[in-house]
Amino acid sequence: MKLLWKILTQPDNLWVKLVNKRYLHDHPLFDHKPPQSSSWQLRKLMSLRETFRGGLRLQIGNGYSVSFWKDNWVSQKPLISLVPHLTGFSDQRVSEFIKD
Repeated sequence: MKLLWKILTQPDNLWVKLVNKRYLHDHPLFDHKPPQSSSWQLRKLMSLRETFRGGLRLQIGNGYSVSFWKDNWVSQKPLISLVPHLTGFSDQRVSEFIKD
């Protein structure tokens, strides 16, 4: 869990840069799908993401970096898991729903 937290919060860390370039290929942590040929360490780390995500809470701020459907910003689960029959809305950001 500490390594996942480091990936999310320390983008300038040398280890995080290496993981992002070599393994995640600059994809967001929660969107990356590791190939079967990945090392067992990477597969194990990626298998812990949903447990890790369950403990995360986000500060919305301007909403540009928070996914409306995939991030935990309202409840203990992403909204997409509460309304699974919706499709095609996965890339929307919270900022799209904020009115001045």
